Amino acid sequence: MLSFAEQIGSNQLKRVRKKGKVGVQNMSYGLSEEQELFRKTLRKFCEVELAPNASVWDEKQEFPWENVEKMKKMGLWGLTIPEEYGGSGADVVTLVTATIEIGRVCGSTAVTFFLHNGGPSKAVVNYGTEEQKKKYLPPAARGEKLFAWGQSEPGSGTDATSMRTSAVLKGEKYVLNGRKVFTTNGKVAETYIVIARTDPHATKNSRGLSCFIVEKGWPGFSFGRKENKMGLRGSATVELIFEDCIVPKENLLVGHPEAFRMLSLLVNRERCANSACCIGLAEGAFEYATKYAQQREAFGKKISDFQGLQWMLADMAVEIELAKAMLYRTAYMIEEGIVTIKESCITKIFANEMSQRVTNMAIQILGGYGYTKDYPVERCFRDCRGFGFGGGTPQIMRSMVAAQLLKEFKV
Repeated sequence: MLSFAEQIGSNQLKRVRKKGKVGVQNMSYGLSEEQELFRKTLRKFCEVELAPNASVWDEKQEFPWENVEKMKKMGLWGLTIPEEYGGSGADVVTLVTATIEIGRVCGSTAVTFFLHNGGPSKAVVNYGTEEQKKKYLPPAARGEKLFAWGQSEPGSGTDATSMRTSAVLKGEKYVLNGRKVFTTNGKVAETYIVIARTDPHATKNSRGLSCFIVEKGWPGFSFGRKENKMGLRGSATVELIFEDCIVPKENLLVGHPEAFRMLSLLVNRERCANSACCIGLAEGAFEYATKYAQQREAFGKKISDFQGLQWMLADMAVEIELAKAMLYRTAYMIEEGIVTIKESCITKIFANEMSQRVTNMAIQILGGYGYTKDYPVERCFRDCRGFGFGGGTPQIMRSMVAAQLLKEFKV
């Protein structure tokens, strides 16, 4: 008997295309009919295929390879990769829509999904040579070789200008040395987009950074510790170690000084996808708490009849809808080629902090049961906390928003 994913097949995704500008005049945040059909189909797939084992991956801290295989049949790993390289060519609006639905049932799978589709693969799509695209994109689109970023270091996270990993050109090859930490999809990915300093005279300067495509298994490239995390425990977060790693000259993706600009543009997409994960987790916890409240009784009636609890549910719904509106507005701006530094930062701040408030209230509604691992709301609470770091902390985001505002209102 065919699985649900096999019954649907990947043809559903092939029909997801951007149909020009779409006004936000309905409850679907401007999604086209095809995007809305895709969302509903994906929701059913996630509930049937991904949700049942989400707690298992979390408890065992195991990477969900089973989910990777199921999602291959839906064509999800090539969602944003152009059709000529085996993908679906979907836009960032479709990406965040898919991320919300996956995050609603499994945060670990969602972060693996969006970091493959949202940044590294897009870096190759936007900046790679034709040879690089033909070599790396088709297997990525098939889900055979996942992508990962190699950016954060022990002494530099949000501050990319403080990177110390170096790449020295020697003849027709670069020699790469350094360490990268908190790498999502580390060790499970086959292809890494690694940021390194190629200009030794530009220490602590963004203009000295370059970007490389590095393959798992190359001599001098190994893996260090796997982080024992509070949440997103089914997502692999692993240290990358480069010790005289030889990188062919043709694997330079973007040299300095353009590499930092590339990072700055792509990180806006990552912040959108990060926010989408938070919204999905909050939505999942909210829906579970709402159903629970209509079944649980206290003092002779359903706890959903108590006004205090009703107001909690209302507050949760308000915050989720506001975050969605901000997210889709920013996603449409990106598709129109509008610079979205301020908007992506605002969206990430609100979505990150909203998810923590909403999942915390979901735990409160379930009472003591919400504090146990027998119910999914505590996992949602732990998972959403991790998104406050990737793509920049809320504190850094606020500083960036302020910097943009001061430019706009300069006297």
